[in-house]
Amino acid sequence: MKPYQKRRVVYASGFVLCVFGIISVLTDAAWVRLVMNAFKGGHYAYDLNRDGRDDYYEEWVGLRLILQEWDTNYDGPVDYRLRALGASGDLRDENTEYRLETDADFDGRFEYREHWDGNELIRAELDAAGDGNYQPIDVPDLESKSPRSADR
Repeated sequence: MKPYQKRRVVYASGFVLCVFGIISVLTDAAWVRLVMNAFKGGHYAYDLNRDGRDDYYEEWVGLRLILQEWDTNYDGPVDYRLRALGASGDLRDENTEYRLETDADFDGRFEYREHWDGNELIRAELDAAGDGNYQPIDVPDLESKSPRSADR
């Protein structure tokens, strides 16, 4: 490749990146993250309250969101976890099977978890002793939606 051809490739690449950046600023930037995930996937952590510790974490495999974790009281350990189950799971898909785990007393151990198939609760389990052995519990049939619903 001749030197002037290399310059053209560099200039064209720079132009494309500049246009990409300008469009991402002028529009909803959520699609930018999806495009970047298509190239590399990965782990993303966010400091929501700007205290220097990550409060929200998500994991992507390609374009599939497979894990979300929150530190809801901003003390460090994760208090709420949503994990897609199965090889093709995507938390943004309404038909995905997933598990919801919560740490209600903020001691660093998940005491309660639910297994969902799409928007249907399959079972709920409780670890009352804190030893990692979950026992099934009966959950009243509430007229609530999936925790993934936008209008909770």
